Amino acid sequence: MSIGYFPGPFRVSWQSLGLHYRELIDRFVVINTPSYINVLWSALSAFIPEQSKSRIAITGRNWRDELLVMAEAECLPERYGGKIPDEKALKDPQPVPKDLYWRPKPDYPSVAAMHRISTPAGKTRTLTYYLEAGMELHLYSHNESDFTFAIYYSEKETTPEEEYEALLPPIQKCALPAIDLYNQDITRTGYYHLRMTNDAAWLFPSTYRLIVHEKSGKEVQALNQKEKWIKQGVKSK
Repeated sequence: MSIGYFPGPFRVSWQSLGLHYRELIDRFVVINTPSYINVLWSALSAFIPEQSKSRIAITGRNWRDELLVMAEAECLPERYGGKIPDEKALKDPQPVPKDLYWRPKPDYPSVAAMHRISTPAGKTRTLTYYLEAGMELHLYSHNESDFTFAIYYSEKETTPEEEYEALLPPIQKCALPAIDLYNQDITRTGYYHLRMTNDAAWLFPSTYRLIVHEKSGKEVQALNQKEKWIKQGVKSK
């Protein structure tokens, strides 16, 4: 498989595959690298487990010859030193037509109306909502940097965090220009904890925008909505 650069959801799906199903991947081969890659690899490889490190092959100036040592020429396209005609194996990407760009639906809230949740690098923020069975929620969110998002439930507000029940296990949400919508049917009365973790940044805080509506369009506010790390959204007139 030829992989140049993983953007957006495609990158996240491959990260999940590499994290949870790494045995499916025999080797990652990096080709056509800049001259400084060996210095960078020497610095970073010390933090990678030996089992994972052995599966990463960084090729040099003669990467086509190195590829042929790892794979048969009959399995590679001509562009990579193989025998498969490029037109049969590779397609040059074309720009996405602008008429296919994402556009918010008329009933979506604006980004300005969402509450801004600032989270330092490596830290977690949690919004807690008291909800009653039978409610149908619409969670609108927007993030310009990667975040990990999860939803937990507890019958009592005083329940220790380690005893929360996971309703939505932690998932990585990549940075996208679109507003994301997640629907949640409330089947049990209790406390619902929306947890956001900034585990992608090393140094700087990141902002996650969120607003929760009932099916009727009325906003549902968190019990800790007035925390200092939350900047309230602009109310629509």
